[in-house]
Amino acid sequence: MLTSRQQSMLMRLIEERGYVAVGRFAEEYGISLRTARHDLLQIETRLSAMGIGLKRDRRKGVQLSADDAEKQRIVEWLNRRPDYVDPGLRVHLLLKRLLSEPAVDSEAVLEEYMISRNTLLSDVQEMKAWLALRGLKLIRERGTMRIEGSERQKRKAYLDLMRSEIPEERILHYVADKRKGRVGERLWNTWFQAEDAQFLFELVEKMEHHLDIRFSDVGRSALILHLLMAMERLKNNNAIRMDEELLQELKGTKEFEWVSRNIREDLESHFNVSVPEEEFGYITQHILGAQRNHEATDENSIYGQLAKRIVMRVERELGYPLQRADQIVQGLAIHLKPAMYRAKFRLETRNPLLAQLELEYGPMLDMIGKIADEALEPYQIRFGRDEIGYILIHIGSGLRERIAVPRRKRVAIVCSSGIGTSAILRRKMEALFPQIEITGEYSYVESRKITTAEADAVLTMIELGHDLPVPWLKVSPLLPPPDQERVGHFLGTAPLQEAVEADDIQWVNRIIDVIERHAEIRDRDGLVQDILGLQKGAPAIPKGRPLTELLPPSSILLRLPPMDWEAAIRTGNRLLRERGLTGLQYEEKLVEMVQCRKHHFIIDEGIAYPHASASDGVWGTGFSLLTFAEPIDFGSTGHPVWLIITQAASDKQQHVAALSTLLRVFNDREWMRWLRHAASPQAVWERLRREEKA
Repeated sequence: MLTSRQQSMLMRLIEERGYVAVGRFAEEYGISLRTARHDLLQIETRLSAMGIGLKRDRRKGVQLSADDAEKQRIVEWLNRRPDYVDPGLRVHLLLKRLLSEPAVDSEAVLEEYMISRNTLLSDVQEMKAWLALRGLKLIRERGTMRIEGSERQKRKAYLDLMRSEIPEERILHYVADKRKGRVGERLWNTWFQAEDAQFLFELVEKMEHHLDIRFSDVGRSALILHLLMAMERLKNNNAIRMDEELLQELKGTKEFEWVSRNIREDLESHFNVSVPEEEFGYITQHILGAQRNHEATDENSIYGQLAKRIVMRVERELGYPLQRADQIVQGLAIHLKPAMYRAKFRLETRNPLLAQLELEYGPMLDMIGKIADEALEPYQIRFGRDEIGYILIHIGSGLRERIAVPRRKRVAIVCSSGIGTSAILRRKMEALFPQIEITGEYSYVESRKITTAEADAVLTMIELGHDLPVPWLKVSPLLPPPDQERVGHFLGTAPLQEAVEADDIQWVNRIIDVIERHAEIRDRDGLVQDILGLQKGAPAIPKGRPLTELLPPSSILLRLPPMDWEAAIRTGNRLLRERGLTGLQYEEKLVEMVQCRKHHFIIDEGIAYPHASASDGVWGTGFSLLTFAEPIDFGSTGHPVWLIITQAASDKQQHVAALSTLLRVFNDREWMRWLRHAASPQAVWERLRREEKA
C-alpha cells in the first residue's frame, strides 16, 4: 500500500510531461533525498505489479513510462479510497469537512474511519491546537463537532489547509492551462473540479474588463480560491457572515454594485446555490485589495504622496539617491493602494520571498518597516512583515549595484506576484549580466504569448505548466549565488565579478558605441571588463571643478514649452537625480521653499537659481539648465522667468570655479541673448567650454 505522500508523488508523475527531479520532490514535501528515493522505489514496486515502469535519468530525475490507457488505469486505482488512512491525513480530512460543513456527526466519523473514541479524542486535541493558531475554536456538543470563529478566520484556515496539499503554482496551472479533472493530491479527496476553477477564471476576466482593473496572477488565484471555497460552503448550507457596518461600507462602492448586479446569475446558475450579498462583499474586498489601478500613479493622490514620502525617507537613511526614483515612486504608488485595502480588510498577504529577503536584507526590512509605520500612522493602518517585503522589492530595484551596458541575448521575465518582484529581478540581471537584454515582463497568463520574436529564453519565478517556444529556467528574483551560477550556465555567459557603481553607465555606453562605430568587437565581455577596470583606476575628482564638468549636455534643456513653476523645478531636479546628485527630498525642499516664500531664487531679471543645503538630500555637486520659449510665472509673486539653473552642492569647494563662470556669463548681455534663443544643448556646452578657457 502506498502512503498518502507516495500517492501524491505518483499523481505528480502522472501530470508532468517530462522528468521530475528527485530534489524537487524532497523540497516540496520537506523530506530528505534519501526518503524521496525510498518513496520512488515504493511507487516503482507498486507500478511494476501493474506492468508499468519508471524512467530514471541521473541528471533529469524520474519520468512515468506509461501511455494514456495505462495512466487511466493508475488514476482509477488511485480513485479508490484506501482502507487505512494515516493519523495525519485523517486530521487533515476532518478539518476540511468541519470548515466546509455547519457541523459533523461524531458517530459517523467513528464509523467512517473505523477508529476508537480514544483515537477520535486524540484527533480532536490536535485539531483544536491547529485551529487555535488561526483564532478558531472546535466545539463539541450533543454528539456533533463544529468550528466557532469569524468568517474571515474560517476562510483563511480553509485556504491554509488547501495550500498545504496543493501548491498555488499547481492551482494556477489547472486554471490558466485549462486542464481537466478533479484537483487534489488524492483523487478520492477532491478539493474542486478544474472546470469550476476555469469558469471562475473567465468570470474574473469579465470583472477585469468591465471594471477596468487588472489582477496579478497571485491576486487572481486568491480570488478564485476564495470563490471555490465559498461555493463549497454554500452547497453545504453553511451561512456566509460579514460585519454589518463593513458590509454597508462596501455596498457603497461601484465595485460592489457591479459585482452584485452582473455576476450573481452566473454564479448561482453554475454552482446551483443562492449567493447572499455578504459573499459579494468578500468579492469586493478582493477586487479592492488586488487591483492595479492607473489612478494610483497620480503623484498628487494619497498613494503617490505616501510612495514619495517612503522613498525620500529611504534615501535619507541610505545616504544616497535611489536610481530610477520616479519609476519606483510610480510602481510603489500602484502597489500601496491595494496594499492599504488588504491591511484595512485584514486580507491575507503572503510573500514567498520573505525568508530570502530576511536573510539578505534583514536590517533594511527593519528600516523600511519603521518608515512605513510612520507614514501610515495617520490612516491607522499597519503593514505586516510580508507586505514590508514587497515594499523592499520595489525599493531594491533602485539600490546601487553594478552597471548595465550593451547586451546580446534576449530574455523575458515571468512573474506571478506583480511589478515590484519583476523589477528587482530585472535590476539584478542588468547588474550581473550586462550583456543580456531584458525584453519584457509577463504574468503567468501572459507568458503563453511569448514567441521567439520577443525572447531567446525565459527566466521565471513560477513553474510553467505550458509549452514555450524558448527554454525557461525558474529562479529567485533576488538571484542568490546558486541561481547566478545556474543562470550563467543557462545563458552561456558568466556574471560580472567586480562591483561597479551604476552612475558610470553613460560613460561606459559611450565608449562601447564609439568602438563599435570604428571596429569589430571580438570579445565583448572581455572589453567590458577592461573598460570597467580602467574606470575604477580613474583619478579622484579635484576641488574647484569647471562648469562644463558639472553641467553636461544631458542636463541642458532648451526652449521648453509653458509649464507651471513647480513642474519646472521638478524638471530641473530630475536632471540632477538622473546623475545621482540629489534625491526626492531635495526636490520637495525646493518646492516647499517657493511655496513658503523662504527663498532668494530670483537672482536677476528673468533668472531663477534654485538651491538648498547639502543636508536636504544632496550626494554630489552639479547643475542643470532650463530655458523656456516664453517666460513662465515663478512662485506666488508670478515673477517672469526664462532661465532656471538648479544647483546641488555637496560641499563648499567643488562648485566655486563653476559659479565664477556663471557670473561672468550672466553679466554678458550678448551671451545671454544668444542663450535665450539657443536650441542645441551641445552648442551651449561648447560655448561654455570656450568661456572657461578664455
